[in-house]
Amino acid sequence: MKKSTLILALIGALLLAACSESLGEASADFCAAEAGLASAVDELGTLNPQSTASELEQVKKDISDAWDDYETAAEDTNEAAKTEAQRAYTDYLNAVEVIPGSGSLGERVQAHIDAAKVLVADLKIIADASKCT
Repeated sequence: MKKSTLILALIGALLLAACSESLGEASADFCAAEAGLASAVDELGTLNPQSTASELEQVKKDISDAWDDYETAAEDTNEAAKTEAQRAYTDYLNAVEVIPGSGSLGERVQAHIDAAKVLVADLKIIADASKCT
């Protein structure tokens, strides 16, 4: 076999292998970080109209910290997964940013819950495509 044919065959095999993964096999750390972020978002559900502003701020901080862990764990995943996760988190931050501070705490909590549900749904799709179980 000619050297150029062998090189082309090798390149083709490498491209096929690279294209065959959906969003890449996820590491255990990535899957755990996804679950941790979903859990942090679930904390919003513990808030109610009688919750304090400081409780809401603590949950927001927990979500931010969980995102940092998720982002670190995502460094070992496929680039497409990282890009989609970053887009989802940016969408969440943009949705939270426009929540009016003039509304009642209950209204603000509900707006955060609504934005966070979209984030978790998006991240769940990424985790499923990355074969997290």
